[in-house]
Amino acid sequence: MATTYGLSATGFAIKTLAQIQLELQQAFQAAFGAGIDVTGNSVLGQIIGILGGREADLWELAQAVYLSAFPDTAQGVDLSYAVTLTGQQRLQATASTVVAQLTGTPSTLIPAGFQAAVVGSGAIFLTTADVTLDPVYGTASTTMIAQQLGPIAAPLGTLTVINTPVPGLTSVNNATDASLGRNDETDAQLRSRRAQQLVTAVGGTQTAIQEALLAVPGVSFAAATENSGDVTDANGVPPHSLHVFVLGGLDADVAQAIWTAKPAGANTYGASSATILDTYGNQQTIRWDRGQDVPIYLIVQRTTNAAYPSDGDDQIIAALLAYASTLSNGDGVFNWRLAAALAGIAGIDTLTILQGTAPNPTTSANIPIAGNQIATFALQNIIVG
Repeated sequence: MATTYGLSATGFAIKTLAQIQLELQQAFQAAFGAGIDVTGNSVLGQIIGILGGREADLWELAQAVYLSAFPDTAQGVDLSYAVTLTGQQRLQATASTVVAQLTGTPSTLIPAGFQAAVVGSGAIFLTTADVTLDPVYGTASTTMIAQQLGPIAAPLGTLTVINTPVPGLTSVNNATDASLGRNDETDAQLRSRRAQQLVTAVGGTQTAIQEALLAVPGVSFAAATENSGDVTDANGVPPHSLHVFVLGGLDADVAQAIWTAKPAGANTYGASSATILDTYGNQQTIRWDRGQDVPIYLIVQRTTNAAYPSDGDDQIIAALLAYASTLSNGDGVFNWRLAAALAGIAGIDTLTILQGTAPNPTTSANIPIAGNQIATFALQNIIVG
């Protein structure tokens, strides 16, 4: 059966260089006689080689154009265009962010664009708005953004180098790890996310919405509930509304995932919000609630001996904050794990850690954390004495 080249009901069949050269040889012999020399070393053979190569390039171009229309075979920009046919867009690179603690002379103004660097890597983070230190305590917390896009790390306690000195500012530090940004979504990642969204978009069920959110980079927990009734329910959710809880992920990504997976016509409810563009370019405001942060308060009581380092109290605080950075949603605060985090500090004879969710805790009882909660530790909530 003769091969049909080009576009047909079975797809696209490319013509090979060997087939092209054979057809050119037959065409030359038909035009100038069967006895002419069309072998590779002849003049006509050289001409056929040149013409055949150029025609083969055109066939390869035609095949590439054909394949660029399909998400499974398109690459690069062509893939970005192809996935828009099913409502997806390639995720662009984002910057890491970190909450920094600034200390200095009370009422000092730290201008937008102030830069600090991470010890070791030299990664630069900068402020995006003016910050004024507290008029009494001379401290302030502010979010700083990485100068370079991508997953730029700033582990706890490493954002300490002041790159742009400001009179009155004495120190900068971060009490938690940076929230990592991301690189541009790769072709493989985009195809995988598209496949997941197509599966979950089949029906706007609570499970589908949860799965769509869990596929968002950085999301560690997601849950969806709904009020299908005609009146506001006991939780304050308006009628015919979707209520989503999310831990982690960028606001824009979370909003897009909810919009893609939710049922048509369902309202969204919550304290967090972001605006996205729908398929027709209209702005849509999506609302949800962030999972609950549970502040943890600690009082560390210890007796020490001569081996206890001069900065031992600081080491205790740093070790507890480092332990806190390993916690995820639903992880309870177990007293023995807090004590274990201090095992590497020399000179501690006895140790008691009081813990609670309010200042001045009086018990060492473990603290349970629900699935939509995450325990958070802060420098100012840890007392060592």
